[in-house]
Amino acid sequence: MAKKTQEYEGSPAETSWARELAQGARPVRLAYVGPNVPGGILHRFQVFKGGLPPYCKDVFEKIPEIKELFVPIEGLEAIRRKIEEPGTNEARLFHIAQQKLTKGVK
Repeated sequence: MAKKTQEYEGSPAETSWARELAQGARPVRLAYVGPNVPGGILHRFQVFKGGLPPYCKDVFEKIPEIKELFVPIEGLEAIRRKIEEPGTNEARLFHIAQQKLTKGVK
């Protein structure tokens, strides 16, 4: 039986949407697919225009996995499915962020 290999996309700085944004291309609309962040800071499936929200800088520093849970809205459905599939990088990132939020890292 062949071993299943997984390919993971790079960090947000290496993704195509981040490169487009850095080059001044059209505004990128990103959806946050991670768990809700207490205090109303981030809600699952919240959409942002123009890249990552600057007011979340503290959250990104404390839980860097959250930064990787922003995806272009064009790929939202595919990523949502990957989050629900055990063993994927997206599921792992979601689980880590959720654990850290549950432990009180805010």
